[in-house]
Amino acid sequence: MNKQILLENENRRLDYPLGRLMCFVMFNLWQMGFIYYMGPALTIHDKTPLPIDMDSTTAIIAAGYVVCILWIIFLPKKFVLAARVSTIVALLTAVGVLLPLSAEMLALLLYVQCFCCCFMIGFESSTIVYLFSEKTAILYLLVAYAISFMMIAFLQNDIATLPFGIFRWAILVMIALLLYFYLKLPTNAFPTFAKRNSELVFPKKLFVGTFVFIFFACLMGVIAPAAVAETKHGVSFIYLFAAITAFIMYFLHKKAAIHPLRSVTVAVGLGIIGFVLLYAVNYVPALALPACMLLGAGLMSCALIPLFGLELMRTYPSKLIPAIIMAFAVVAVLIQSALVEAFRDSMQLLTISYLVLIIVMAVVYMLLEPLLLHSLREKYGYKRASQIGDMEEKVPFSELDPATFPAPFNQLTAREVEVTDLICHGYSNRDISKMLFISEHTVKDHTKNIYRKLGVHSRFELAAMINRMNSQ
Repeated sequence: MNKQILLENENRRLDYPLGRLMCFVMFNLWQMGFIYYMGPALTIHDKTPLPIDMDSTTAIIAAGYVVCILWIIFLPKKFVLAARVSTIVALLTAVGVLLPLSAEMLALLLYVQCFCCCFMIGFESSTIVYLFSEKTAILYLLVAYAISFMMIAFLQNDIATLPFGIFRWAILVMIALLLYFYLKLPTNAFPTFAKRNSELVFPKKLFVGTFVFIFFACLMGVIAPAAVAETKHGVSFIYLFAAITAFIMYFLHKKAAIHPLRSVTVAVGLGIIGFVLLYAVNYVPALALPACMLLGAGLMSCALIPLFGLELMRTYPSKLIPAIIMAFAVVAVLIQSALVEAFRDSMQLLTISYLVLIIVMAVVYMLLEPLLLHSLREKYGYKRASQIGDMEEKVPFSELDPATFPAPFNQLTAREVEVTDLICHGYSNRDISKMLFISEHTVKDHTKNIYRKLGVHSRFELAAMINRMNSQ
């Protein structure tokens, strides 16, 4: 398989320091803060209240999401230009909100800013998936995001509230910094997408599994804050402990070489415990804040969604990846609204439905993780089998000599090593037959032999075993 496109795309990816990324993360703070304040009770210049209609606001939010998805699908290479224009428009509306205009004009400016805010949501994921190096993405999602989460926790607190009259000045600064970031973002670093006639093969199992998990992670991002909205200090605690979890993930990544995607299992597990405690709050109210803390840790599974998209992009570059992520976020909001409506009279049942969804999410990730880790190891290289324990020399798994494998891996033939590698990458039997120029029946025979020799029963178990071999 020709991986020239992947190598060229990797070389185009951008490395940015934390200072530049803090300008970019202002979008997260602007978005969360704007949503927090936007409503019919909003007051500016003693105009109480502004004529803001929530039905109109909902329609504008929906329009922003839809237009963004369509833009990413049909004009993916123009998203930087669109982000610049939208940021300029948002900046102008932010300046307008500072002026003593009529209540109707102020409401109109806020509507426009609301559209720009929602329209640009998908561009954040696009920037990370298309342009950032993995190192920069991790720094952004774990450090810059953690700092923004701490700021959001302050905005959402119900002890020392910040009036919108002050926050609107902060919005001006946020959007100006965001504009600086987009103006400095080059457009010639854009990746080359795989085409149907290219030699790259689409790894169906890996993509489908990852997208299923992303969908549930989007649900976690929506339902976790909503589930504690009525808890005193609940939303603040969720974002505060999401920030703490992000810092811990980054520390483990830097000091113990634990990739953030390996920490997702723990984050999801803590989220599950958080929902269990949230249900127990009905009987033990004192568990409310501990539940919020654990849900905050679980929220990081949602925050890392762009990193999943980046890893998919490094395997098979598709322009649809950010659009699908964005679409899942919209569906997650709709499902959350439907659940709230269905269980409006029973918070216990609502919490149980949340818990079931997160447990399914955990099961999906347990199955998916071995394929993701194998894909990551292929990018960084496996330890050469003849030098197990030597961290210096790294090669792709498919290039290792099976004769030097530790038992029972040394039973594999060279062809079986190739098939094993492709199975662990998430390719289907049909794809493997095309890539190796053998029949699908032959692939199945090789797979049966591999499973028998290694004592495994599924591709997920096989990938987990191969990953463990590298750790021996």
